[in-house]
Amino acid sequence: MFCSNCGQENSQGDSFCDNCGTSLGAQYPQMGQENAVRRTSSMAVASLIMGILGFVFLPLIGSILAIVFGIMARKQINREPNTGGWAMAVIGIVLGGIAIFSLVVFICLIILLAIQGIGI
Repeated sequence: MFCSNCGQENSQGDSFCDNCGTSLGAQYPQMGQENAVRRTSSMAVASLIMGILGFVFLPLIGSILAIVFGIMARKQINREPNTGGWAMAVIGIVLGGIAIFSLVVFICLIILLAIQGIGI
């Protein structure tokens, strides 16, 4: 590690320069690919939220949006290496699919019960 004041090379653990006594302070490495900040895809967050809403409150609209946002988020995450949120996107897609499947089964049950003449 080099002193920013006099340029003297110092040991890695030194707090002060051996030559001039200047505080070496916290020397941070240059921002590289391995140190870059990962941001979460907003589409992945939207997919997860819509998946939960689609599962609980808005079965059709929320579920379709969860699947669409999840697919868009996964494409964005694959394109941009510093973007995270893959698991949120997948969970949103799965919740959306389960909600749509449950809605279809529910509608089929209602139709079957109506055909058989059994009221709900």
